Amino acid sequence: MANSYEEALREAKNALEDISERGEEAISEEEWDDVEKELFTPEEIAMSDLRVAIIGAMIKARQAGMTFDEVEAITKEAFKEHRDMVTA
Repeated sequence: MANSYEEALREAKNALEDISERGEEAISEEEWDDVEKELFTPEEIAMSDLRVAIIGAMIKARQAGMTFDEVEAITKEAFKEHRDMVTA
């Protein structure tokens, strides 16, 4: 796991470049879902989904020029949506 923003960004760019180079050989979303279910517990998958939801909300907020308080509200909504999805 990356220890800094710069390292995380470098890792993400390398992963994107790798996927772009492999094209059709890269794993599909359906294939990943199968692998994910074999490697991770439902709780681990749920936590990963939560992280994705939070990061997505933060990106949208940043792109919209929202304040910290607005970003916090969106993050809380992402937590709520995830909780509702997991407990349904």
